[in-house]
Amino acid sequence: MAKEKIDQIKRDLSLSKLDEAKLDVSQIIFRLNDRINEVGSKNDPTITTNYNILVSGIRLLQSNLNSRIIESDNIYLGSLVEAASNAYDINEKLSVQYKRLDLLHRVRDNSLTEILYATLEGETPGALSKFIATRIKEKDGNFILGILGPPRSGKSSCGLQICYNVSKLTGIEFTKDDIVYTHSSWLQTKQIRRTNNNLKGSAQQIDEGQALDSQNWFDTEVKEIVNHLRTQGADNTLTVIISPMLPDFANKARGLFHAILYPWKIWGKQYVELTDTGNIDYDKGISSWKLDFIDLDPITGKTWPGKLKAALGDIIKVDCKKPPQSIWVKYLTKSKKYKKNLQEDQLRNIRSRRLKKGDTQVLEEIVDQIKKELEHYRKGKDGQNINKVRIMRKFGIGRSYADRVEDSLIDLGLVVKATKEVKKVEKQKRKYVRRKVKEVVEEPPTQVGEPLPTDGESNPKPPP
Repeated sequence: MAKEKIDQIKRDLSLSKLDEAKLDVSQIIFRLNDRINEVGSKNDPTITTNYNILVSGIRLLQSNLNSRIIESDNIYLGSLVEAASNAYDINEKLSVQYKRLDLLHRVRDNSLTEILYATLEGETPGALSKFIATRIKEKDGNFILGILGPPRSGKSSCGLQICYNVSKLTGIEFTKDDIVYTHSSWLQTKQIRRTNNNLKGSAQQIDEGQALDSQNWFDTEVKEIVNHLRTQGADNTLTVIISPMLPDFANKARGLFHAILYPWKIWGKQYVELTDTGNIDYDKGISSWKLDFIDLDPITGKTWPGKLKAALGDIIKVDCKKPPQSIWVKYLTKSKKYKKNLQEDQLRNIRSRRLKKGDTQVLEEIVDQIKKELEHYRKGKDGQNINKVRIMRKFGIGRSYADRVEDSLIDLGLVVKATKEVKKVEKQKRKYVRRKVKEVVEEPPTQVGEPLPTDGESNPKPPP
């Protein structure tokens, strides 16, 4: 009956058994080693008492391993017990007990195993998405999942699949508007959902993770998003944050994560094989990830990896299929647009800094780029004029620099001056001439104190 229940859990959570792995050192072994250190102090007045506690612990460990100790090792252990009882010096007794404990350690490492599972997140939601959905829908909590890894390791694809599966379980549709890149767009998406009364149970993915950049901790937006993560528990949502590395996140945000995923692969290799595909199986369309739940010490702020338990074992691996095509295509379109705009913003900022330093070569580079796509910048019925407003927006330059770019294009014979601008310039010239003439006419004909010229009689001459 118990086996049938475990098999049913495996089916419900899409679990598959991994190769057996060695157990971590248990708490009792830790305490035994700690006791050994205490016993090793010759100045300890209670050394005999501590020695007896050590022997009791070893005896308890041996009794738990009796069924796994082979006959030859059992004979050796018996001889060690006899040697310890015959020893007169405490240091000699300790030396024998160390050998006994060492053998028991090796017996334990070679015999005790735990069951490790992988869960599949595909068309059917897996164990991770079911755990998250239960937490945010029924347990009145939120969930923050970090997905880390180098470029092209499938982070965004995995995040989208998990968001999609969680939304299927909660009944709240996951849309392209739930894929965000900045804190403001994230807040706006959540506000719209709150207004429409469909925020609880929803999922949002913050792609690229730039909103939490640890290098910009003093930036107001970074502080605001950290405070948002701290206070959003009552929203009952899943937040997936994508980034290459955990240190990219501000320190104050790292302890807020409930779990992280990072590529399932051998780390620390000094070479890359020609056929190495990292954590992605391209034939099956699956990316594989190591799952660690975060165990936080709220006093020190330190974190340790935890585990998700099920079916008498631990779920340590998540296999993610590619999300549905309808979501994936919309994501690619939005991602390409964001990255394109981001690069253009960076170029505009670089040009602005160079112009402020007096580097006018920037204008030559702009002219060269416009020449390659001139049709995009033409305007007017005959297309012979240039759209300076578009140039200003595209390259992030002011009106005076745009005029200089236009003059360069006119000198090259590629465009002509706009008729309206020609008329405007001529009008400004005529206005300037009239102003100068008026100044000459109104100018006093003589200096102060000089007598006015006369026409030979008593009447002064009028000014010319």
